[in-house]
Amino acid sequence: MTVNEGTFTTEEATPATGNGGAYANASEGNGKIEFYYADQTNVMVLADGSSAYKGTSRAVGGNGDLYVKGGLAGDYWLVTVTPDKVIPAGSTIKFTFSFGIGNTTTDKWMLEYSCDGGEYLPVGEPQKTTDTWTQLFSTGEASSGSMEVTYNYLVNKKYQLSEKQFTVSEDTEELKIRMSAAGCLCPFSKTPTQKGDCINNSLESRFSPTVKYLEDGTAHEESGHPIVLEIVSVAE
Repeated sequence: MTVNEGTFTTEEATPATGNGGAYANASEGNGKIEFYYADQTNVMVLADGSSAYKGTSRAVGGNGDLYVKGGLAGDYWLVTVTPDKVIPAGSTIKFTFSFGIGNTTTDKWMLEYSCDGGEYLPVGEPQKTTDTWTQLFSTGEASSGSMEVTYNYLVNKKYQLSEKQFTVSEDTEELKIRMSAAGCLCPFSKTPTQKGDCINNSLESRFSPTVKYLEDGTAHEESGHPIVLEIVSVAE
């Protein structure tokens, strides 16, 4: 993918749904990466007991990775690829990517694919668990609760390289990969049972590209890992 701050970076902090018109183009082939915020009418309770909307900023990190302040349940990354030929049903696709989260972001995500805008199907067997939290506010009050979480991608460290394979269920001219935040707990925070709903610099998720870029857009040095969708076997 090609990182371009003019196409992915948005700075607005007002409530908004959707992708904000921001995307990053594929550097080879036809495709793009976007991030979608879910319903922004939901108000979050901050650590001091006050409330605020989710942030909507999207940015490009110092090493060229795409990142957002977000990752609450319902928010998702979307990778869209339009190949130059139809991918036959039964073909095997390999998805290679590097994914990172902040200290106060959920570690449980749903990784799914869709053919030609149809139903999203899981990449890997989904699991179910229950997140239970207790959150203390500076006022001395506490909030607690639980939610059932269905996920198939677990982040075991802040940055991890993953390689997933799946078989497309039907002929497709456009392939979508969706990575949706599924849980609410923050495993890397000082309090692992904290609910991830505070707006701060640690509430983030990141896709990392392969190189750093100079201001003129030229590749500078190898850094991180590419995000790649490739056909590894074609069904006849």
